[in-house]
Amino acid sequence: MQKHNRHYIRLKFLLSAIIIVLFNRLYAQHPGFSMRLDFGGDDVPSMFVLDENGGFVGIVNIAPPTDSFYVHQTSVYRISQFGDTTSFRITKQDTSLMFYRLTKVRSEPSGYILMGLGFKLGDTQYSRFTIFIRLDSELNIIWQKIYRFNDPYLGYRYYGLELTNNDFLYACSNLNKLYLLKLSSQGDSITSKITMNPEAGDLWGLTYNADSTKVLANTEFAYYNGGDSISSAIEIDEETLDFTGHWFYPDYFRGPYRGMPYTENRMLAGGRLQWYHYNEDRVDWMISAYILDSDHNIIHQVHRTNPDTISRAAEIYGIDYVDPSIIYLGGTHNLQDMIGHQPSWIYITRLNDTLGVVYEKYIGGDAYYWTNNITASPDGGVLITATVHDIGITYFQRDAMIIKLDANGSITGTTENKSIPISDAIVYPNPGCDVLQVSCGLPGTVFNLYDMSGKIVLIEKLNSFTTQINTALLVTGGYFWIITKNNNLIEKGKWIKE
Repeated sequence: MQKHNRHYIRLKFLLSAIIIVLFNRLYAQHPGFSMRLDFGGDDVPSMFVLDENGGFVGIVNIAPPTDSFYVHQTSVYRISQFGDTTSFRITKQDTSLMFYRLTKVRSEPSGYILMGLGFKLGDTQYSRFTIFIRLDSELNIIWQKIYRFNDPYLGYRYYGLELTNNDFLYACSNLNKLYLLKLSSQGDSITSKITMNPEAGDLWGLTYNADSTKVLANTEFAYYNGGDSISSAIEIDEETLDFTGHWFYPDYFRGPYRGMPYTENRMLAGGRLQWYHYNEDRVDWMISAYILDSDHNIIHQVHRTNPDTISRAAEIYGIDYVDPSIIYLGGTHNLQDMIGHQPSWIYITRLNDTLGVVYEKYIGGDAYYWTNNITASPDGGVLITATVHDIGITYFQRDAMIIKLDANGSITGTTENKSIPISDAIVYPNPGCDVLQVSCGLPGTVFNLYDMSGKIVLIEKLNSFTTQINTALLVTGGYFWIITKNNNLIEKGKWIKE
């Protein structure tokens, strides 16, 4: 009996060891990477989702150089956990096609559904059609379907969702209508619905509610009746597509935003906070996240980036998680127009399950960046897609940035990275004058400012948000600064006072 027990224990230990090895191979933390795609024209990464191997599948739209209207072509990219890429371009003879969205589907054969717009070359763009392409997990085309709606709609105002019965729901919106189309897993039309204002609004996504019993269309201005409650979730019966109710997200919460089911029948939402202070003639712009209970009350909330600088959540999805204790929230800091004349940053923060800040990073600051999408990774890291172009250019020509951070917010596994600037803090404006802003999410940090002779001229304890430092009494010229925590160097840089 003891001999059998020993064999059982050894077998149990061996099986446990095998499981641990397999788990580590699948979900161990992988190093980060970054890539800049420059094909000579306007190159824009869009939505990326997880594949079945812990990597990513997504869309990059590429337009050749031109001084007229851009006609993008779509390439589908697969990126491994280690940054290896493969891609193929989607083309159709005598037709312009561009895809902005894709959805992962689990019904057999598992894979993805691409959603896009197209028009015959020579036709007006207002005769667009909607096209769906289903890919298997190896990115082979299974089927493609074309549908036409009565009205053109904005290119980015559409989303898809695989339903619990394996059907597929598609939604799109223009300025005053919301279209719903339900397809079978083979792409055949089952039913559709069109609704007008006040029920219609600007669409920002499709998802399930907290207990996965109803489909939600996340909108802006649907059922709007004045006041500060602007973004609403429309509850949809997935069989009939009837609207069965609606509720509002917190005040001042606006698109781009994402609402998604979280743990314990809660909802997780991340997006842009645009808070009007009417009595002060001032607007706060921040990137925010909420955890809501089953009655849509706020349990936890977080608001990041400096409110007096325009910040905006990522254009497609600005919040995501795989492990509920590792939530990523991201967007753009110092957003301007489509063409920027000042530096901007990709902003990303890792949050815990109470929305406490684990770390935050400012990526860039050397050019004009605009964040499009973030995708949490099973290894605890995050994939970020964005565009970048030189400051002050007079033509519309962007490069695609694809960045994978590990669970510690690093690309190389160390605190240094030479391919793209990544900082725990930013100091601005630079050059500056009477006030210096220091944004740092790490608690217990200290800002030290030195003149060029090495003499310290300012010491300031930083809060975990943005600290304003009065520099009016400093003479004009160059300075260098360091940020420390427990006497350990966090960041360093130079600053010029004009």
